[in-house]
Formats: sequence, structure tokens, C-alpha cells
Amino acid sequence: MDEVWIPFLSALLGGIIASIAAIVSIFLHDHFQAKRERGRLAMVTAIEEYKLMAEAGKIVKGRRIIIPPLGTFLIDNLTLLKLAEKDKLTPKKLRDLQRKMDEISKVIEESPEEEG
Repeated sequence: MDEVWIPFLSALLGGIIASIAAIVSIFLHDHFQAKRERGRLAMVTAIEEYKLMAEAGKIVKGRRIIIPPLGTFLIDNLTLLKLAEKDKLTPKKLRDLQRKMDEISKVIEESPEEEG
């Protein structure tokens, strides 16, 4: 009788392990897919914002317009998307993000211009 239970329990345990592995695999795939999609959306949005600011800089005459690097738009958009995705986008968090971006802008404005 014991000889019948060993293959049965082995098959049952193998099935349970395979099921758990499949569930974990699906969870990890969804997690990284969402992260990849968030990054893509942030990059596309950052590029469009950068283009919009560059166009606005062409329209304004007689004033020097400092266009931040593309990376600053990306940081802003990624942070905003992460907060929105986690449902933690509050006025306080938005103010904190704005302060962070203002500090980054100040550093960019203060940096010496490269001479060609």
C-alpha cells in the first residue's frame, strides 16, 4: 500500500510546485510589463513636453529661455506616474515633486554655459 502513495504524493507535490511557479511567473511578468509600460509612457510624454517647450522658446523673442534637459522631464513624469499608479497622488506629494523639480531647474540655470 505504501508503494502506491509515493508516486501519488510525488505527482501531487510536483503539480503544486508547478502551479505556484506559474502563478509567480505570471505575477513577475505583469509587474515588469507594467514597469516597462510606465517607463515608455513617461519617455514619450517627456519627449513631447521637451518639443513643446522648444517650440515655445522659438516663439518668445528677446528673452532667453532655458530649456531643461530631457532627463528632467523624464524624472518628473516617472515620479508622477508612480504616484498616480500607487494611488498616492496627493496635493502634498505634488507640492514635494514641484519643489524637487524647482531645485533641479535652479541647478540647471546656475550651471555655467558651455563655450563652443
